[in-house]
Amino acid sequence: MKKGPMQKLETASGQHSTSGKVTMSNTTMSQKVDFGKAIRAAQASSHTRISDIAKEIGVAPQQVSRWQKSEDIKLSRAVEIAAVFKMSLADFLDLYHD
Repeated sequence: MKKGPMQKLETASGQHSTSGKVTMSNTTMSQKVDFGKAIRAAQASSHTRISDIAKEIGVAPQQVSRWQKSEDIKLSRAVEIAAVFKMSLADFLDLYHD
């Protein structure tokens, strides 16, 4: 996916942007996303325990707890965490953003 000056950027969902910002529902990639708050919101709405999230992803519960307190995590982990809640990454990110 190359983008030159004034070229349209096409996302996987077929959305276009000339500004360089990719829009996912109400969240643009230039907005700050607090992953910890998104995890806590998903966990609260689904009544999922930290240990269940950890077991599903294959990490220690302490790691999930650290992610809950973190504002930033790897994209690959965000995808895995969203999958635990049976959500797309876009829906997961829409749970909380500034």
